[in-house]
Amino acid sequence: MAYNKDGFQKIAFGGAIASTFPTAGEVKNVYNYVTNDTLEEVLASGYFDGIDGDPLLAGDVIIAATDVDGTPETALLVVTTGGGTPVLKVSSGVGPIETISLTTSVLSNRGVSKLLFAASKTVQLAAPYAGARKVLTKDSGNSTIVVTVSATDASANFDGGTKQTIVFTFLGESVMLFGLSATRWVAIPGVISAAAVGPVIT
Repeated sequence: MAYNKDGFQKIAFGGAIASTFPTAGEVKNVYNYVTNDTLEEVLASGYFDGIDGDPLLAGDVIIAATDVDGTPETALLVVTTGGGTPVLKVSSGVGPIETISLTTSVLSNRGVSKLLFAASKTVQLAAPYAGARKVLTKDSGNSTIVVTVSATDASANFDGGTKQTIVFTFLGESVMLFGLSATRWVAIPGVISAAAVGPVIT
């Protein structure tokens, strides 16, 4: 298929790489992209050539939900070549990708965790650190998965205040977490499943 502008949204400013003229202070950005196209189609040459204004820069990050109407999956993409003919690749920069199942009860505070459980389960996510990146995605069917902040640090929370849990219900639901400090995660949920609007954070 083809790039759909309605599925593409800038969600945050990123960092800036300190370098010499003319690129000093060039701020990178974080985007969300939701599409019925497969990840392979999204990564194909020329897919993002039609973005108005050619905003993508090398180093920008795209949180992508692909094949939403088929077999939904999420990917963290990094722009390797910006401009009018951007090139993207799947990034492993957030850390290891692991499938969490069976007796696992504590998730690490970095990388990607694919939550795969045969029955409803509650697991803990380790407290964050400043600059932490974490992606959680539900790879099982309709059994409910509840992710809580690690009991070893009761002050840790999602999005401030008293939010302590993330509830996943549907296959393909996903959320990306950013660590602002040793106690605070900031969550960016995305529309992953046609039957849901992402996990519920409470």
